Amino acid sequence: MAYELVGTGPELQSICEALSTRWARFAWTGRPERPRHATWEPYAMASRATMVFDRREYLAHDPLKAEREALATATRGRLGVMGG
Repeated sequence: MAYELVGTGPELQSICEALSTRWARFAWTGRPERPRHATWEPYAMASRATMVFDRREYLAHDPLKAEREALATATRGRLGVMGG
């Protein structure tokens, strides 16, 4: 089932390595940093900083804003902070 989400291409190994390195550094140091890669900002409602792991890893601010706002509108805000 996971392969339906992430695929099975050659880039899968590098994505797995990037994510596991971030987790290991976070567990060891409390900061999920990788040298020579994007800085992973702490999450805050104002910026919604989100690290995206794809063919390259990058920091995006509110990457699913349109979807989040549409869901909040459709549910008339009943999902609490999600739509805020």
